[in-house]
Amino acid sequence: MNAFRVFISSTYLDLEKEREIVTSAITNAHFESVGMDLFVADNNVAQWDLIEKEMEAADVVLFILGGRYGSICKDGKSYTHMEYELAHSLGKKRYAIVLSDRFLNAKGPKVSRNGVTVDVKDKQHAKALQQFKDIVVSDKRYAMMANTNDHLADTVINCLTEFMCELVGSWDGYVKLVRKMHAQIKGHYNSFIPDAIVGIKRGGLTTATMLARYRDMVPVIGLFSTVKIFDIRPNTDAFIEYNKSVIEYIVANNVKSILLVDSIAHDGDTLRNACNYLQTECKDIQIKTAVLVIDTKCLETPDYCLAKCKLNGHLQFKFPYKIEL
Repeated sequence: MNAFRVFISSTYLDLEKEREIVTSAITNAHFESVGMDLFVADNNVAQWDLIEKEMEAADVVLFILGGRYGSICKDGKSYTHMEYELAHSLGKKRYAIVLSDRFLNAKGPKVSRNGVTVDVKDKQHAKALQQFKDIVVSDKRYAMMANTNDHLADTVINCLTEFMCELVGSWDGYVKLVRKMHAQIKGHYNSFIPDAIVGIKRGGLTTATMLARYRDMVPVIGLFSTVKIFDIRPNTDAFIEYNKSVIEYIVANNVKSILLVDSIAHDGDTLRNACNYLQTECKDIQIKTAVLVIDTKCLETPDYCLAKCKLNGHLQFKFPYKIEL
């Protein structure tokens, strides 16, 4: 799988519109969503087997809690409640978005979908729902509140940003990111196979070096083993030395295609300047860009990217190579 997967868990008929909002936000963040939208809640055991399989394959489990507890299973718990416990037992990263009373009241007393009408707030199982919500919100770090549709979409991005912050903070998580990026690039070999990797500064160099270890990325053994560092700051010794060596390598090895790599992009200026520099110095060269994570306000769209998150204000968003020794 080339993208991080988010398993969406919620009641269905009353939150169908909200699930669409959540799914759209997940897609815009470059994640892949999966849910049991086509399932009938009172299905047999085979349904639960599939839920377990899909959740086990997911990287994140996102719960949307509204005004209904959901269909009750044999042990007296709803499917959403059971999925919450399953995610915990599987050790999955869990996030929960609780729709506020303001949100639910704005929906009205009932909602109708495909000729079926249900109450927005289920009084019959109100006690069970509240007990479940109390369990969920007790973990304050991973439980968030949404008041409007726009707030819901924004909160989804906050959850995914928090997930990426934790992931990039360790070498194990960083390696997982690089593996995902390699899978994305490999999936487009029919249209682009680079002759060389160029890493932008420290983050790009680290990522590029790790990507270069995948020998299947090159048609000729050893071609990807040379990774150059690229510094876009003008009028510095680093700019002159590193960038000159990049151009010399490209010319000497008759490089026709380059994978330009960075670990993170805020506004996109660095990526754009790097592309412009290489295109100016090296005529008729094909350049594809790969960035692990970009900001939601980034003006550039890389050819390969794992996530679009809120980078500004997340000081904990630090890759392991930034750790001071």
